[in-house]
Amino acid sequence: MPPAAPSPGEAHPSPQQPASDAEPRSPGAPSDDDASLDEVFLEGTVVARDGRPVAGVELYLVLPESEDDDGPLPHSTRSRKDGSFLLASSQPGPHTVRLYHRDFLLTELSVTFPAEGARLVLRDGASLEVEVLDEAGLPVAGSEVQLVERHGAHFTDGSGKVTLRGHPPGRYRVVAATPAGEPPLTVSAHVELRGTEHHSVRLRFAPGQRLSGVVVDARGQPVAGAEVRAVPAVLGESALHHGELGPFSTRFYREWYSGSPRPSRSGPEGRFTLTDLPAGALVVTALKEGYTLDERVSPGLVRKIDTWPGVLAEPGSGEVRLVLTH
Repeated sequence: MPPAAPSPGEAHPSPQQPASDAEPRSPGAPSDDDASLDEVFLEGTVVARDGRPVAGVELYLVLPESEDDDGPLPHSTRSRKDGSFLLASSQPGPHTVRLYHRDFLLTELSVTFPAEGARLVLRDGASLEVEVLDEAGLPVAGSEVQLVERHGAHFTDGSGKVTLRGHPPGRYRVVAATPAGEPPLTVSAHVELRGTEHHSVRLRFAPGQRLSGVVVDARGQPVAGAEVRAVPAVLGESALHHGELGPFSTRFYREWYSGSPRPSRSGPEGRFTLTDLPAGALVVTALKEGYTLDERVSPGLVRKIDTWPGVLAEPGSGEVRLVLTH
């Protein structure tokens, strides 16, 4: 399946996999595994503006243009639980360090190697508290929440809330999806984030769509026990990655190729009804061992998601007829 297109505003891209969270070394005392005994070190703590130590911050040296930066960067580390870090350099003197953390803005600081007791302060961004409710107005725990323009998954707690931090000012679309294991539905809203202000928004799911139809063979006889699948028609379009469904494209592709955790099948008369479907046009198909969808005689416009064909359908516009052939 095609991967989701990266967003140009992705929150904190990391040049490489961060270093392990091993015990930091003391300046001037490199281990036996050090690439060079001539390295110098910056030792210190990463903190938020309020002085709170921050764990899991990725620190990278900005290498001079004269150095080869095509391979993995050797001069990187990650802050420990208490915010402490030890960062190596191949030469003493002034350097630039970039700090990445999902809850803060990208921070770039000037430092001098070697040094002990450095205190690196992360830049705050705007924060957004998102409350997610179901159609009855009850909180939804485990809902995946993202800013479409930024990417990066966050999940609501037992109260249906989650706070997204560290975002630059701007206009965003915030979108939430139903928890994993449930039929994938989304709800979204536009928000304006300013400075380092705290904002809040409430998202409430609407009832999912319903779609009914029948599965028959080439002679018009009902086909019972066929699994019926439906996904948003936009899944096969490039516009997907710029819209509300983009952050959850992998989940919809999984529904198309692997089926739902609660599959829908045609009954003895070949009839089926799908519920809790996402809004908008859908592509619908039926699968049964020994059968394939007959694109030539299935009524309606045939649309392919990758190489799998289905029938384009709009809930509320009548029944869908899916024709299978041996």
